[in-house]
Amino acid sequence: MNYRKTQILNWEAQNIQRWLGEFTETTSGRPRRARVGHSGEYIVVEALPLPDRYRPDELDVVLLLDNYPALPPIGVYMLTQGNEALVKQIAAHFYAYRDKAFHDAAAVPGYTWACYHYQDNHMRYNASAPNRGDNVQKFLAAFCAELA
Repeated sequence: MNYRKTQILNWEAQNIQRWLGEFTETTSGRPRRARVGHSGEYIVVEALPLPDRYRPDELDVVLLLDNYPALPPIGVYMLTQGNEALVKQIAAHFYAYRDKAFHDAAAVPGYTWACYHYQDNHMRYNASAPNRGDNVQKFLAAFCAELA
């Protein structure tokens, strides 16, 4: 992976981490955490806060970012193991497929892919000021807002 993309994804993970810090502690006691995955092509978000009506109100997700920032993530990958009831609740809002994906998104075993499109699948990324344009944290916030 090139240096510039590494910088972008590291900034995105730090920005998500700041956003996660605005929420109350998790009911499970697990820390909320965002990190760039080992390959540098995805971001893992542990204990993503969900609207209060969900129980539990947190979920681990992965965002594949192989074409970022040219394209936003294609959907949200929700960890299925141990979260079957929660994933079923979320699937009431989005098309969701366990161990499958569509629209050129990759299938990830053990995850349920939620078909979520951000801004008609266009990312208005501002390279000189990423916090001013579209970014992954805004993508996640919009996803959670759809669940409210």
